[in-house]
Amino acid sequence: MILALYANEIVPQDYGVAKHPLFFMEKLIQRNSPYLHSLIFSDESHLVSFKDDNELNEEDMDAKAEREKVYALQRSQYDRFPLVIKDIRKVYPGFNGQPPKIANKNISLRV
Repeated sequence: MILALYANEIVPQDYGVAKHPLFFMEKLIQRNSPYLHSLIFSDESHLVSFKDDNELNEEDMDAKAEREKVYALQRSQYDRFPLVIKDIRKVYPGFNGQPPKIANKNISLRV
C-alpha cells in the first residue's frame, strides 16, 4: 500500500506534476544541508524572467489597466485578494526548426 502511494507521487501522470523521488526527505535535507538540497532538488536560480515590452504594444486597454493595478499592489495588500496573478507566460517549444509558439504573452490579474 505504501509503495503504491509513493509510486503515485513520483510517476508522471496526465494531470499534475510528478514529485522528486526523495520528496519525503526534502525538508530534512534542506534543514541540515542547504547546499546538498540545491544539488538534489535544484534551486530556481536557473529560471530567468522573460519580458519583452514590445509584445504588449497591442494589449487592449482593460488588460493594461489591470496589469498596472497588479503592479501597483504592495505585498501587504495581497491578503485583500484571494488570488493575485502576475506575469504568467506560456511558450510551447518549436519542433522541426519551427519557432516557439507563444500561448500567453502576459497575464496579470486580481480576483
